[in-house]
Amino acid sequence: MKLFKNRPLRQAQPLRQAEPLRQAQPLRQAQDDRPTLNDKAAKGIAGFILKMQKSFATFMGRQAGRISALSLKFLLVIFFLSGTGLSIYCVVGAFTEKKIAIKVGRIQVPKYYKGNDKPARADVLISQQQYDKMVAFEHSMDSLQKTNFKTYDSIVRCRPGLQDSVKVLEQIYQQQK
Repeated sequence: MKLFKNRPLRQAQPLRQAEPLRQAQPLRQAQDDRPTLNDKAAKGIAGFILKMQKSFATFMGRQAGRISALSLKFLLVIFFLSGTGLSIYCVVGAFTEKKIAIKVGRIQVPKYYKGNDKPARADVLISQQQYDKMVAFEHSMDSLQKTNFKTYDSIVRCRPGLQDSVKVLEQIYQQQK
């Protein structure tokens, strides 16, 4: 009994590389994976823009196809020279013009600032007369709130931070005493 018949030997085949492991796919797509109306609109707009670009490119290709190679070279040279000329004009103009583009002026420091965040003169910040006016304003706003709410409400809506500013100014006045 013959174990091996006269068969040609098979060529050894190379080993296959192991395939990378696949991540398990969820049975259902999550709600977030579904395209929203905004995504659909964005895709539609992007598609429209790409279509317009493609049609413009084909139109310009047809127009350029009608022009001879020598004319295209001439137009390219004119375009290059005009761009170079404008660039040189801008650079030279920036250095030769007498007009100052950016003016750096002196910084104005308030009279009451010494440099250490303390007022030099306390009477400069808020005077007694200004404080009296603020107190009178607060009293008039309180009475408006009680008697004529519409007027009070319109003032508060037009100037939302007014009363807070008055209170801050009163605190500053109290601190400077």
